[in-house]
Amino acid sequence: MIISSAEDTIAQLEDSQVTISTIKGSCYVGPIKNLVDGWDRKLNLFAHTLEEWLLCQRNWIYLEPIFHSAEIQRQLPEEATLFSQVNNKWKEIMVHTEEDPNALRAATAAGVLEMLQTNNAHLEKIQKSIEDYLEIKRMIFPRFYFLSNAELLDILAESKNPDAIQPHLVKCFANIRRLYIRRHEQNPTVVVMIRSAEEETLQVPKSVRVRGPVEQWLGNVESSMFDMVKRFVNLGIIEWNKVKFKQWFLTHPGQVVLLVALGKFCVVFNCFEGLDYKMMGKLFCGLVQSGAWCCFDEFNRIDIEVLSVIASQLQTIKAAKDSHIVRFVLEGKEIRINTTCGIFITMNQGYKGRVELPDNLKSLFRPVSMMVPDYQLIAEVMLFSGGFKSAKSLSGKLVKLYQLASNQLSQQDHYDFGMRAIKTVLVRAGEKKQELKTENNQTGLHAEEEALVIISALKETNLPKFLTEDVPLFENIMTDLFPEIVVPNTNTSRLEKAIAAATQQLCLQPWPSQIEKVIQFYNQILTRVGVMLVGPTGGGKTTVRTILETALVLLPTVHLEKKSNTDPVLQNSTKKGKVETFVINPKCVSLGELFGQTDPSTMEWSDGLLASAVRTFAKHSIKKPKKKEANTDATSEIQDCYTLNTLEQTNSSVAVRSKQATTFPYND
Repeated sequence: MIISSAEDTIAQLEDSQVTISTIKGSCYVGPIKNLVDGWDRKLNLFAHTLEEWLLCQRNWIYLEPIFHSAEIQRQLPEEATLFSQVNNKWKEIMVHTEEDPNALRAATAAGVLEMLQTNNAHLEKIQKSIEDYLEIKRMIFPRFYFLSNAELLDILAESKNPDAIQPHLVKCFANIRRLYIRRHEQNPTVVVMIRSAEEETLQVPKSVRVRGPVEQWLGNVESSMFDMVKRFVNLGIIEWNKVKFKQWFLTHPGQVVLLVALGKFCVVFNCFEGLDYKMMGKLFCGLVQSGAWCCFDEFNRIDIEVLSVIASQLQTIKAAKDSHIVRFVLEGKEIRINTTCGIFITMNQGYKGRVELPDNLKSLFRPVSMMVPDYQLIAEVMLFSGGFKSAKSLSGKLVKLYQLASNQLSQQDHYDFGMRAIKTVLVRAGEKKQELKTENNQTGLHAEEEALVIISALKETNLPKFLTEDVPLFENIMTDLFPEIVVPNTNTSRLEKAIAAATQQLCLQPWPSQIEKVIQFYNQILTRVGVMLVGPTGGGKTTVRTILETALVLLPTVHLEKKSNTDPVLQNSTKKGKVETFVINPKCVSLGELFGQTDPSTMEWSDGLLASAVRTFAKHSIKKPKKKEANTDATSEIQDCYTLNTLEQTNSSVAVRSKQATTFPYND
């Protein structure tokens, strides 16, 4: 039993205290002064007890599921015993409250305040012990620094179940999505293979035994991963001149062929106002011990006072790296250092809310001024890596098209003709090329077919965001750059049939331009992590989203049978799709309630509405992919643009003030 809501009680208490204060200040209080003083003491006691009560309840709710685990009780026996005492006293208080649910009498009863104060002292001691316990685990396996306390406790609570780590691998390793674990009744359990997000599997040369604490055998997995990469790279170098390139390409892992990452874990951290130096200190401890690289995005949004402390922390790390020592002291703890760690920052000068870096902090970083990139070269390399034989010609036309569009189309805030937009087209073109190869069982495409793929990707990614008057201009530019190429209409019959059924089910009138927007919206969510519907009030944004949600539910039931040449029919089927939606009005809550905030008194992070929804969706998508949408239905703010901008720039992974990194699976 808990107190579900105390807002009304607190409001009445404050009103009563104001009333008593007013009466005490009256010159006519004399005859009833003793009575007023008594009520004043009683209300103050009530307020103090209620504060202690709510604090005890909050900490009890947090710790109760932790000590419900038998494994945690075994690893923290003293704390488990102490929590059991607190738990008994808490239940005793709540039983008396249930018998007499009068707030004033319950809170001012003899001994209640003292009992709650004792409980809070014990709970604070237990929480400190848990923090120390988790810190020890993180010191042994530093990649645990990139998990929240709750996530790490989930793993430790099931330490005898090696599969408990599987959902959290994506936050500890850049591209390991699953460990293949072989169990034997007589022999020890071992890790035999690792799998990447691209479904590539690598066999562990020496099977890693899954025994002992989870942080120890995960450390062995990490070491084995590094050894594997070194071994495969050396093998690739040895065989480079011994076999044909195609055979060499197909017989070596992706890290050998592209030579990227080499096991380096990279994190992008979004900086905000109000970021605390203690949080940064914990993150630095994880970075320097794991040897990870971290890019602090929008670094100059941190408060100037915190930046001064961060400068001291970074100076300590730099001194340790320069001295080539093995261990050093950071934030009062002696830790080991992996000198391959790297810290990078990005800044945008001149924006609102940005500060000037202190000189002692600025001197620790090597400034790099960004130049205009060679768009054509970048596009050419990406197209070649995607298997386009005519990459040189296509990259030139693609870049020229964006230059002309930037000059000839109208100037709109949401138009983007830079490298990020070009990259989106290139990624989508690569996906479409793979789809064509799979559908037609082709080994390669002709130059004209490759041009058709590029044009199709250009239309899918650009036309939805253009104003009506800009669409013909853009199409004319494409016609000039790709003459004599006729683009066939994409077959969207099944989707159109589902949209028609959804429109009818929602009791809406079919409208051709609206159907077109629904199809465009569908193509956008296949391509991008975040999509923003922009338009005037009453323009149909919410309706388009609702129609698509309903259509995706009905889509699996749509089957095309040709009664005539053009007549598809909707067959009855019990198998329907599922779309999980979470709609938020961001204007009715504060930024902290929307994105998350830190309790200044306890330094505990609590997820906001949007953060909680997105993190839940991302976690469940790793286990079982399905369509999920988190929608904020209101006018767009600059904060929304920053968040989407970071997701689109990075590898769809974002870390925030809670130190948690959330990876967003594509098409979710």
